[in-house]
Amino acid sequence: MLWRHSLLLIVGKANSLLSMVKSASSDSEFYNILCENLPIGGVAHVAAYLGFLKVVNGRCEVMRIFAARWLQGLGIMLAMLMGIFLLGQVILRVKRRLHPEPMPPEIAPYLEAPLRRKLFGSLERIVERAGVSPGMRVLEIGPGPGLFTVLLARRVAAQSNGGSVTCVELQSKMIEMLLQRLDAEQIGNVEVVQGDGQHLPLPDECFDMVFLVTVIGEVPDLPTFFSECARVLKPGGILSVTEQLCDPDFRLPKTSRELALATGLEDVGLTGNPWWSYTANFRKASSVAASTL
Repeated sequence: MLWRHSLLLIVGKANSLLSMVKSASSDSEFYNILCENLPIGGVAHVAAYLGFLKVVNGRCEVMRIFAARWLQGLGIMLAMLMGIFLLGQVILRVKRRLHPEPMPPEIAPYLEAPLRRKLFGSLERIVERAGVSPGMRVLEIGPGPGLFTVLLARRVAAQSNGGSVTCVELQSKMIEMLLQRLDAEQIGNVEVVQGDGQHLPLPDECFDMVFLVTVIGEVPDLPTFFSECARVLKPGGILSVTEQLCDPDFRLPKTSRELALATGLEDVGLTGNPWWSYTANFRKASSVAASTL
């Protein structure tokens, strides 16, 4: 049989190598025997090439260069992994830009990662930037699993001013997660509506604020979406847009500003870093001001 013949050859080679190794009178001769005999010699060649083994004064020694080479290899590996990650991010962001769509519910747990809050701003900080205050009637579009909803509901209901939050969410699974969170937190001043932000099933001029966090990049028709946001705002109401670089649908402030101004909203300022995490606020003109234009 061919396999039996091959096995006998391997055993014979091993026995021959073992005999030569036993006859070696020095480390240098031992090293040379390994280098001249395969397959074990191949390992020795690689080790010698990498600098892991080197014959010095007749001795086969493990060199300190092993640590340096190991660290160098680790650095190269990390650089390759970073390159793969960055390439993946570019591909993902280009794909999302060409085909905007809501975030899959399976990604929802990522939104609550502590590192994300630490790097890109806490929930409280973002709500403060938006200017949410007690007594407001707030519309949150695309709340997902309700990461901000509980905080918004408690903020507008503070001081017994009777504020409320209305959530418009497109995906059924997200609504299930949102309702579970509201129930667990015993929040009673939130209304949840399933619908599309491009065609809000809500009356005109009924909200003090429209609150958006990492949402606009998921909307296919942004001009229509911003027009709907402006429509449901009361005169003097605020459209608050927060974007974070960690979101694959990230949009720069220029995008939201151009769209908001095109709908007749007034730019009232931006806080944060426009290339990292920012909140841009826009105000709807009051009735008196609008009538004089």
